[in-house]
Amino acid sequence: MSYRLEDLYDVFLYLIKKLNVKIAIIGGVVISYFLGEKEFSEDLDLFVYDGSILDKESMLRDYAREKSWEVGTTEYGMPKISLRKDDTEIEIEFHENIYDFYISPEIIERSRDIRVRDLDLKILYPEYQIILKAKAGGEQDIETLRVYSDLVKEGKLRISINRIREALSYFPDEEKLILSRLRSAGFNV
Repeated sequence: MSYRLEDLYDVFLYLIKKLNVKIAIIGGVVISYFLGEKEFSEDLDLFVYDGSILDKESMLRDYAREKSWEVGTTEYGMPKISLRKDDTEIEIEFHENIYDFYISPEIIERSRDIRVRDLDLKILYPEYQIILKAKAGGEQDIETLRVYSDLVKEGKLRISINRIREALSYFPDEEKLILSRLRSAGFNV
């Protein structure tokens, strides 16, 4: 089963208005969104770029319990919730700039603004998601990059090489490694 971003309005409302954090959509939903999909089946990854979900974790956990949602933690020790909407189970993982996980402020600033009803959110451009996958660099990440590269070559996913080059500059210490991973996955940059 799948979900729409509008199905998560209550969650977004709670995060933005009650917890007073600003969020950006990252992860696989980014690619699906820019492929024109309106319904998603993958987990939803949310990056908190203003405020801290860790500072409000007990409030998030209380809210999730009120709603009878499951609460856990990600591999980075960040909170995640699993909720049900109709027949669909949706896992939402939260991320912040902590430990080895880092998204530069420039990427967030230059991401697309979207509205879910009356709420303002950000969603990364696909180029930024591609850069973050290459930065992560695990086996599964590289395999996912190959899928993204195929989508670009098939004309299904449109990207800007200039935006990729610009985003590379936000990670000067890792620029060569990221570029190497992109090329090995089939991106002509």
